[in-house]
Amino acid sequence: MQVELEPRKPGTNEEQHFHAKKYRSRFEIASTILHVVVGGDATKTRLMYGSFLSFAQINEYLGFLLANELIKKEEGTRMYSLTEKGMRFLHIYEELSELVGPDDPARAA
Repeated sequence: MQVELEPRKPGTNEEQHFHAKKYRSRFEIASTILHVVVGGDATKTRLMYGSFLSFAQINEYLGFLLANELIKKEEGTRMYSLTEKGMRFLHIYEELSELVGPDDPARAA
């Protein structure tokens, strides 16, 4: 089963849902950042606003994503792009999310 990835645009219901949640897992946050990267024009500022993170938080996550080769910084620019490994991460994360379902405790009851 292949999951199609589409860039997320700021202000969509799904992103508002992320913003409304009080706590997100590290993988959920990483996935959100990678989805913003898929959309193109992925500067640090765009990633920060698109994933609802502070400057300190985006720096921490960018370090993690770069170290694990899920994204790369384009030479000569301040843009980030998705690697093949990052694309695989997104596919696997979305498949797992479909299998497990939402992590909203209110729905599990």
